[in-house]
Amino acid sequence: MSNKDFVEEKVTQKELAKKFAKELRDELTEQWRKRDYGLKKRENTIMTRISHEDLQFLEALVELEIFKSISETAAFLIHDSIVKQRQHYERILKIAEEIKRKKLEAVRTLLGATKEVEEQEGEKVETPVPEMEENKEAEKLVKDESGKKK
Repeated sequence: MSNKDFVEEKVTQKELAKKFAKELRDELTEQWRKRDYGLKKRENTIMTRISHEDLQFLEALVELEIFKSISETAAFLIHDSIVKQRQHYERILKIAEEIKRKKLEAVRTLLGATKEVEEQEGEKVETPVPEMEENKEAEKLVKDESGKKK
């Protein structure tokens, strides 16, 4: 293979890669603009650590101009995963809500028991018994106990 042939083959491969990247970008952009996808719905910021291999993949998609940024790439891949696994995630969310309700019920029971003991001892009690979904203090106690936000 001559040097000229090698250069021509390399140019052809590069052109094919660009064409493929453009087609993929167009297809993903069309998908990204659909009702349940899209940049318009990106309202929250998260911070995460990923492996070097995953970062290389995200960077490759940006380098191929399929996505404009690593952030956009990550958002798309996360959302796409959730959409594809929706039935499992919906079940997990239902279980999480049930656990949250049970934790709030436990806090409510504890506060109610504390109130009863204090009343029996003749102390003036100002401790409110939390409502299941309205009391932010009870939710804070549940979060503190479960190791989440403090």
